[in-house]
Amino acid sequence: MPRKPQSTDGDYGSYDLCASQTVTCTVTWKAGSSICRGSTSTCTTLYQGKHASLDEAKDYCEMAYGVGKSSEAQSCGSCEWGTGSRSSDCKEACKEKCDRIHDRCHEDCNKYDRTQSCRKKCNDEYSSCLRDCDRKC
Repeated sequence: MPRKPQSTDGDYGSYDLCASQTVTCTVTWKAGSSICRGSTSTCTTLYQGKHASLDEAKDYCEMAYGVGKSSEAQSCGSCEWGTGSRSSDCKEACKEKCDRIHDRCHEDCNKYDRTQSCRKKCNDEYSSCLRDCDRKC
């Protein structure tokens, strides 16, 4: 997908809507803003829309939230193609894999080695697998 708009005459209505795809951008809000509920640190939310380029999405996000115009929004950035759910889908699939391995391990303990150490080994491997999911995704 292109980073630049399909049309560059500066008019938001001139982009090729047929080329639009879902983009997700991170909106950073100023500390003390109502969105951050008065917190002393910044906070973030997600903006999502259909755009012809990542640059167009960022520009539109900044315009929509009034970035730089005494708004509570500080910036729009980290724009990516898609819904932003890729990492949660990855974690979900990875954790399901860990669950299956953990269940099989306990089944094997029940069949072949009914000791507490076998079950502990299963639980340790499960914890390690879940940590790997957090690292990978």
